[in-house]
Amino acid sequence: MEEKLLLALAVSVLAVAVAVAVITKRVSWAARPKRNQPPGPWTLPVIGSIHHLVRSHSIQRSMRTLAEEHGPLMQIWLGEVPAVVVSSPEAAREGLRNHDLAFADRYVSTTIATIYLGGRDLAFAPYGERWRQLRKLCTQELLTAARVRSFRRVREEEVARLVRGLAASATAGDAVNLTEKIAQLVNDVVVRCCIGGRSKHRGEFLDALRAALSQVTWLTVADVFPSSKLARIVGTAPRKALACRKKIERILEQIIQERKQIKEESTSTGAPMAAGNECFLDVLLRLQEEGDTPIPITNETIMLLLHDMFSAGSETSSTTLIWTMAELIKSPRVMTKANLEVRQVFEGNKAITDDEIAKLSYLKMVIKESLRMHCPVPLLGPRKCVRHARLWAMAYPRALSCL
Repeated sequence: MEEKLLLALAVSVLAVAVAVAVITKRVSWAARPKRNQPPGPWTLPVIGSIHHLVRSHSIQRSMRTLAEEHGPLMQIWLGEVPAVVVSSPEAAREGLRNHDLAFADRYVSTTIATIYLGGRDLAFAPYGERWRQLRKLCTQELLTAARVRSFRRVREEEVARLVRGLAASATAGDAVNLTEKIAQLVNDVVVRCCIGGRSKHRGEFLDALRAALSQVTWLTVADVFPSSKLARIVGTAPRKALACRKKIERILEQIIQERKQIKEESTSTGAPMAAGNECFLDVLLRLQEEGDTPIPITNETIMLLLHDMFSAGSETSSTTLIWTMAELIKSPRVMTKANLEVRQVFEGNKAITDDEIAKLSYLKMVIKESLRMHCPVPLLGPRKCVRHARLWAMAYPRALSCL
């Protein structure tokens, strides 16, 4: 009996040793840089290089550590998705200037495709006629210097409203959640610029927007195994993203219909809205009525553009301001110097205006330093190689994602 037990144990140990040897051989083979391809860390079956990225709380720090070992051009595998990490200005300049058409598209993951209808918005649209027309529409109609200046009153009113609220809380001795107040300030400014006023759907919409953005800030099972139907079934991110998209579409559709009704009422009373007082939604609705744009301005296009404006305008700005306040609290010396400058510039003024803000040179440097230390989007938007390219004597196949 003991001999059989020892024999079974010996066979088990031998089987484990053989399995370890086979896996080690495959791993060492995968770790070798392929011919004319960037080097990279060793990979494991199925998950690729993901085990290297989860060593830190932030992916960008893990990638920085790996880049120090493998160089400014490094290839990793996110499950079955190959990706190249570019971590030097020279390499990024070479790829985006000399091979700009090869890396012109954004990489659209499964979750992003669910939220943005396969990349039909401006941020993730593939390089082509639709992207050019959407970009032209935004630069010539929505984000012109004159239109941005027209929102000066909105910014000043919302800042004054925040200051009054903080002063009232200070007088009453109430605690203030500054993170929440800053987020509300930025969101109110963006909402008023986009749809013309505070909406009763604001809270519900911003909750859905944050939930949608949270689904695309981390790797999901469906994103690293895009060809697997099982991964899309097992993973919860695509289902949550779809639910968020439907909620956002429903709210934006209500906002669009309400704005159309307001425009019709103002027109019927003989007092049409002046062009200088138009919000983003008013401009898009006017172009939709005129119908002479190169691409049709449908309600779907309007919702996607508004979604991009909210996503890009609210989260990045509020994140930057929150980190700046955190760093100021952490450094009393800098806080004292910035506070002194603010008091000197605004001494005797009853309101905070853009003209006085332009004089805050030291505070601007503080914000720039905060951006350097805490970039709102550390990895920017991943690019996609749409055709074979060679960069620094290395080959890059099609469909390769570039970080």
